[in-house]
Amino acid sequence: MADYDMDIDSLDPEVEIEISGVRGPRGFVGPEGPIGQTGPKGDTGKQPERIWIDDAYKLNIIFDDGTSWKSNQSLRGPRGNGLRSAELTDNYTILLTFSDGETFETGSVRGVKGEIGATGNGIASAVLNNDYTLTLTWTNGDSYTTPPIRGAKGDTYTLTNADKADIYNMLLEVYPAVEEVEF
Repeated sequence: MADYDMDIDSLDPEVEIEISGVRGPRGFVGPEGPIGQTGPKGDTGKQPERIWIDDAYKLNIIFDDGTSWKSNQSLRGPRGNGLRSAELTDNYTILLTFSDGETFETGSVRGVKGEIGATGNGIASAVLNNDYTLTLTWTNGDSYTTPPIRGAKGDTYTLTNADKADIYNMLLEVYPAVEEVEF
């Protein structure tokens, strides 16, 4: 193959030259050029003025330019399944029954038995004092005396014969051996 030395700038652009031979390796990629100028700002898009879901569960939008859009599909999904009952079974599972009759039983919901706790502090005694205060004494020896618990004197009530008969009959139900009650 012949070696040619030619000046590319001196070639006539109207003349076609056929060059044949082995293709050489690909050259490197040049540096990135400068960022171009920012283009003009586009028009402001439509703004929704009203959005709602209609009775058919379709989304509706009215835009500020008076145009509108409505979805083709209902947003409502298929009807759900409600819970009819929940029952704690004898073996400590929960049996759920749904509105379609299907059931689901959980695993055991009973936890493991915990450790026995410390003995608590209970009431050892309760004494109504002559001044109508109440003294509570706890099992640890602490005590508390309330303010007077007696209310104001109420009106007196005189039992009628019908009241006495009702009381006598109630006593007979509890104590059948009662023969006489004195009022």
